[in-house]
Amino acid sequence: MLKIRDTVHVGISGRTNEEGARQLRKLLAPLGATVVEVPVQGVLHLKSAVTALPDGSILGYPPLVPELFRREFVAAPEESGAHVVLLRGGKVMLAADCPRTAELVAARGYEPVVVDISEF
Repeated sequence: MLKIRDTVHVGISGRTNEEGARQLRKLLAPLGATVVEVPVQGVLHLKSAVTALPDGSILGYPPLVPELFRREFVAAPEESGAHVVLLRGGKVMLAADCPRTAELVAARGYEPVVVDISEF
């Protein structure tokens, strides 16, 4: 799932189907959230392809970005550059193997927190 403001995007793939999205929609509707189904191909999870930065922009690796997000997204130069974790205070954690994405994140005003995850 990818939450952007009051919209929750749910990746539809071999791991989550339309029925799961329907149940989530029913659960979140009373809270005012909108659930949008996003077909996912080439990755196991939606957030393996795209992540929302704190300003709501979408960071993704172009060949893996679902059609819904292709119009307005920030292209990560490395595939693993789309795999970021938002931290407090404008910090964005990302893998050490994507230095150009770290530069891109910094240029957008965020502080990259680079982590060696090669052991994972």
